[in-house]
Amino acid sequence: MILVIDKNSYYKDYIHRRKKYLEEEATEGKELIERLKYLEELRESVITRRLILGITQKTLAEKIGTRQSAISRFENGRIEPKLIFIRKITEVLGLKLKISAD
Repeated sequence: MILVIDKNSYYKDYIHRRKKYLEEEATEGKELIERLKYLEELRESVITRRLILGITQKTLAEKIGTRQSAISRFENGRIEPKLIFIRKITEVLGLKLKISAD
């Protein structure tokens, strides 16, 4: 028995799979960029508000029940915080937190 492979359909299938993979990667990349932009804006708002109120990282940490190093890591972009962490910070600083499903 001889197996015949249609190279044209094989390459078309490969190109289709590769294109689909790249489109999925691009979508995930765009979503990541949007999330990072949002987090950067959030960090800037928190830092600005904290400084306006004259609150140190240590004081903010004590008020939300965490360590100063956690506040520092958040402000320096070294962690992606959980929602509860963000909610506590915004409450203490008097900021509004808006969540959207857009």
